[in-house]
Amino acid sequence: MEECLREHTGGWTDTEAVSVIGKAIAEIASEASFMEERYQGFDSGCLSELLSRLREGANIIYSQRNHQQYGGADKVRSQALTDCDGLRKYLTRRWLPIEK
Repeated sequence: MEECLREHTGGWTDTEAVSVIGKAIAEIASEASFMEERYQGFDSGCLSELLSRLREGANIIYSQRNHQQYGGADKVRSQALTDCDGLRKYLTRRWLPIEK
């Protein structure tokens, strides 16, 4: 997802980039419920919020005009890259397994 955001700078319609990011988001979201069941403190709601912002950001960045009302594609892409960093940090925490 991050690589796609870096390579596809946006400011125009780019259905390929939206598709790549959408698929990555779907994969992460499908794993979230399993992680919540297995690890203490894992909050799929927090993760869902990040993924939602990334999906919305991709739709804005890779639109012919929408990005203009948000300060331009570069500004929205910068926020999306920050969200990717937050997502990576959240997913790579040392989660403690739930003891059964």
